[in-house]
Amino acid sequence: MMLSTLLLLFGAGMWAPGLEAVNIDVFPEYKISPIEKSWKIQKKIPSFTARSVLLVDENSMVNLYSYNANLRLPMASLTKLMTALLIVENHDLNEIVLISKASSVTEGSTMNLQNGEMLTVQKLLKGLLMNSGNDAAIALAEYHSGTVYEFVSLMNIRAHELFLFNTNFVNPHGLDSSVHYASSRDLVVLAKQLWQYKEIQKIVDTQLDTVISEVSDDGTQTEHILKNTNKLLGTFFQVHGMKTGTTPNAGQCLMLVVEKNNKFYFLVILGSEDRYQDARNILYELLGE
Repeated sequence: MMLSTLLLLFGAGMWAPGLEAVNIDVFPEYKISPIEKSWKIQKKIPSFTARSVLLVDENSMVNLYSYNANLRLPMASLTKLMTALLIVENHDLNEIVLISKASSVTEGSTMNLQNGEMLTVQKLLKGLLMNSGNDAAIALAEYHSGTVYEFVSLMNIRAHELFLFNTNFVNPHGLDSSVHYASSRDLVVLAKQLWQYKEIQKIVDTQLDTVISEVSDDGTQTEHILKNTNKLLGTFFQVHGMKTGTTPNAGQCLMLVVEKNNKFYFLVILGSEDRYQDARNILYELLGE
């Protein structure tokens, strides 16, 4: 099969047997939509600090703006989008999860899970996506697969099923590793897959919530106050979430779902020095006031 045919079938930047991952910037004709071409002619280029940016129409998945869209970069807690996807695809939200000691001592951002408490899958998803709880990621991984190692294997299998061939996971939460990475284009495909779940839409669009654990053997319950890490919720346009992420290696990362004039858009920002200002600049410049 000719290389050009394979690129059309699998998409630029995607892998096929016998091919290396292709960087879309080598094949600009597969990257630039008519809208983006028009903006380039008009020099309508937003200012940003990010190492990679991608703005996509949610319905058509047409690029409205792209910069290093297939560059493999650390994505920090945007990793949790895949963790959430595996869970919602395979579990009822009312299933009960027992929190292990390993979950309760997880480093980084947490929802403050306690060893031995029990919460529903739904409540853990809230802690995962709102608080960016690394402890919730470990708890859900252990619940689904028994071990984090097995869960990560499933994350990578699911990534390949979705043709995310510029993505590799080594953990379910996104803490830094040299071989833990994704591209903006892969993350948009992942977000599109996850966005179809109404409960996920509701969670990522919630600023504040409180969840209470199930009654334990000693009759006690634990309250967890959740605050969405996305500071753009309710500030401009109609921002509906979806995930933030920050680590020393990844810098500031952001996946946004934005609604304007009854149309939805995905915006991915990786490796930013100021993700929120980058997002404002990009959206105001390309989508207008």
